[in-house]
Amino acid sequence: MTESEEIVDEETKTVDNNIIVSEDNGWDSDNERVLDYWMDYLSYCCLIYHFYLFKLKKIENYWAWLIIVFSALSSTISLIQYNNDIHELELTINILITIFTLCTTLISSWMKKQNYVEHISELSKYSLKINKLKGDVKAIQLQSYKNRMHQEEFKNKYESEIVECTSVRPLISPNDWKETIYIISKYFPELAAYEYPWKKIPNYGENAIKTYENLKYNGFWNKITHCFFCSWCLDINSTNISNDASNIITNDKLFYNNLSNNDVDYIPPFSSDSVTVI
Repeated sequence: MTESEEIVDEETKTVDNNIIVSEDNGWDSDNERVLDYWMDYLSYCCLIYHFYLFKLKKIENYWAWLIIVFSALSSTISLIQYNNDIHELELTINILITIFTLCTTLISSWMKKQNYVEHISELSKYSLKINKLKGDVKAIQLQSYKNRMHQEEFKNKYESEIVECTSVRPLISPNDWKETIYIISKYFPELAAYEYPWKKIPNYGENAIKTYENLKYNGFWNKITHCFFCSWCLDINSTNISNDASNIITNDKLFYNNLSNNDVDYIPPFSSDSVTVI
């Protein structure tokens, strides 16, 4: 290679580098694919842990309220036993006080064993952390390449935190995880419609519902203990509810596409096509 050719080649590299820095800021299709994967997984964890957190709070509040009720009943009934000359009534009161006290002790021990308070505290901190991280990354992703921070800067700032949030997570049993997905798929399709993996994997919600019901109602005894026959009667008119998420996405796309044809500057919300890459 001659000296003049080396100078031209060096200038071309400089120009190319300037384009990368000023317009693309180091972003390309491969980096964008990784960012999409991170955002999908962060959104998935946000939704799952959000529902599981409030489910755990509901269970803890239920048992805590029972403790309050049994303690109040025990204290109230104990007032009746003073100056009581009826032996049968006194015996009945003592038995009731013993039962309520025993129930209070057992429930307190059960809550302590299940570590509801510790789990809720851990989930709350994780949920706040991952929601903030998701919001920060999403705000960057919605910007065009030339307006974003440089890819290396983004990687140094967020990569370790994203990897930590997606890999080091609060523990959830497989049954609780599957039940949470089942609840979201069946009863909250408007939330699942725009979240991974419901929006990307065909029939994900329907398959999640079927597999969970097969697991939950496996065997005649499980059907009795989980009130399968009663729930079947109540849900007999909602057999197609698992398709609601896909229907929401389809109808919304048709609506926003028709609207955007009349308004060139309109960008439909929740759409994967709303991120304009320049």
